[in-house]
Amino acid sequence: MTERETVALREYVETLVAHESKLREEWARANERALLLQAAEYDRRLATLNGERQRQDQLQATYLTRAEYNLQHKILADMAQDNKEKLGRLESAGAGAWRLVTIFAAIVSLILGMILLAEQMGMLK
Repeated sequence: MTERETVALREYVETLVAHESKLREEWARANERALLLQAAEYDRRLATLNGERQRQDQLQATYLTRAEYNLQHKILADMAQDNKEKLGRLESAGAGAWRLVTIFAAIVSLILGMILLAEQMGMLK
């Protein structure tokens, strides 16, 4: 190989090495930018998830457990049954009271009718 060819080959290799070095530097910068973008995206997603977690916690605070529901349901069912029984007793007592009122009204009507009849017949003067 001649000296001229050696110089040309050396320049060619140096050019390749410089180009390769430049490409590696560009790749390193691009990789660093990509990692920063990825970190920013992770932060954004984490913030979204944290907000969703708070929303879910607030929503879940309004829920009842099955045990609480069953307990409250039993209390309401017992109250409804008690009210039904009280209503039945009141209706029975009311029916008896209405019978007495009806009998009393009938007796008063009978007495008034007898008084009017006696007046008409001239028995009361």
